Amino acid sequence: LVVNKIDDNTLLGNAYDFYQLGFGEPFAISAEHGIGLGDMLDAIIAKLPKVDLNKYEGALTFALLGRPNVGKSSMANKILGQNRVITSPNAGTTRDSVDIQFERNGKRYVMIDTAGIKRPGKVEEDLDKYAVIRSADAAKRADIILLLVDASEGLVSQDIHVSSYAIENNKPVIIVVNKWDLVPHTEDAQKKFSMLLKSYFKFLDYSPIVYVSALTGSNVQKIFAAMDAVSETMHKTIPSSLLNSVILKAQMDNEAPDFNGGRLKISYCTQTKDTIPTFILFCNNPNYFHFSYQRYLENVIRTQFGFLNCPIKLLIRGKRDDILKKK
Repeated sequence: LVVNKIDDNTLLGNAYDFYQLGFGEPFAISAEHGIGLGDMLDAIIAKLPKVDLNKYEGALTFALLGRPNVGKSSMANKILGQNRVITSPNAGTTRDSVDIQFERNGKRYVMIDTAGIKRPGKVEEDLDKYAVIRSADAAKRADIILLLVDASEGLVSQDIHVSSYAIENNKPVIIVVNKWDLVPHTEDAQKKFSMLLKSYFKFLDYSPIVYVSALTGSNVQKIFAAMDAVSETMHKTIPSSLLNSVILKAQMDNEAPDFNGGRLKISYCTQTKDTIPTFILFCNNPNYFHFSYQRYLENVIRTQFGFLNCPIKLLIRGKRDDILKKK
């Protein structure tokens, strides 16, 4: 029971007149001035059901991200094979993220359909701000991001802003080019558009690209093939002995440059159990690690072990003996 417009303490007594309604103690608030809202929200949260964080265990979770009106909800319906999500030609129909569990060919998936992410300067209403927060949360929770772009309109700066949600969370991305049926199909159209995508999304050069039409359902099955391939790569484990032999050869083929008064020497490398393929490099001095040499080693690991469709992470550490002594 909430009694509004208790704008100051002199009106507090008026709230208790509402005991006679039989709902217990009322919450006296002022919506205009924000008085009493904290206690009210605490009471609401206390009554909310507990979230089961393991309810999606064993399922591949993916989020549909994109700017408004690129066809995310239409794509969600086509993926599900039924009209579960409201669609409209008007941008902004979806205002919240929606989790949908389903199975396909014996595999479990969780799809998160999100609201279109507007440019920061265009986020004006509270609902728009809420939608952006929920989309950012979806990017954190998802195993894979499906980044939708509109082939009929071409690439715009807002597409880069949307991609930042995946990049900041270090998530694997599959670029889904929607409305491809509206583009004139010359022989090398996909090749040219793929080159444009690679130049536009410089930090997503590893990302697979799928050309689809949510309207006709063309090539939607290729999205699942791409997701399964990315998921398989993400769970790939490289034996330390093989990893170290490759890193040793990489150093012999291309010695690290002098940087910060010294030259990097990597003595040992191992892979962690993190979800994103992560490799710890133990060296003589982490300060000698130049970013260009990091890119070189990343490319070596990608090409040698097939991490070609997902992000990888390199962590540089001091000598193993020093680390063990500190522990």
